[in-house]
Amino acid sequence: MKVLAFLLIACFAVAEDASLARAVDGAKLLHSTMRDPDSFKIGKVWLMSGLKTGEAVCYQYYARNGFGGMNASRAVFSVQSKKGYKMLTENASDDYAQAMFGAFFNEECGEKALKHNAVLKDVTEEVKAALASASDSK
Repeated sequence: MKVLAFLLIACFAVAEDASLARAVDGAKLLHSTMRDPDSFKIGKVWLMSGLKTGEAVCYQYYARNGFGGMNASRAVFSVQSKKGYKMLTENASDDYAQAMFGAFFNEECGEKALKHNAVLKDVTEEVKAALASASDSK
């Protein structure tokens, strides 16, 4: 029984490490798409688990727009196909993607998701620390 409990804890720790790595990778991808990458600031990052889509990483972030002002935005890093994870943002260049983003964010990360999915963990501080150490090593 003790061995089974240890294995379950070990599996959970490995899965949590993979989820955090995915959240950091998503934040790096998001950062790389910014018009002014130096202005990019993470507001909040959290992990959601849904029955339909699997795990999603949800982001609230701030970045400077083309006019010099700071915009608050949201993004979702989730499984979109059998090919793997895809980043979806409010500021997508595709008009259709922009129009559909609000409903998708609500399903994956917002109120609708909170009713039907499980919030796995708030990983804001871990992602901020990982981004800071990555920029320090450059």
